[in-house]
Amino acid sequence: MTDDATALGGNAAEILRSFAERINRLDEEAKAALEEHVKPIKDAIKDVFSEAASEGFDKAVLREALRRQRLDESFRAEVETYEAALLRELLS
Repeated sequence: MTDDATALGGNAAEILRSFAERINRLDEEAKAALEEHVKPIKDAIKDVFSEAASEGFDKAVLREALRRQRLDESFRAEVETYEAALLRELLS
């Protein structure tokens, strides 16, 4: 490491720290830019959930239905089978 540091003028740690700071700063800028574009979409989704609630739909149930809709079909079938078996046992 000493030879490498000497080859870079003896300030390899400072150069590396500078690269890390620049990368971290750019990463933060990217996150901020992404959030700037994502927030309006999240707000629109929130509005749709509120609209569904105003029509009498339960937001929690709607969220769960959407979550399940996104699951792999075979996994969803397995979960539903397992839930049905649990309910039969609990309710009998």
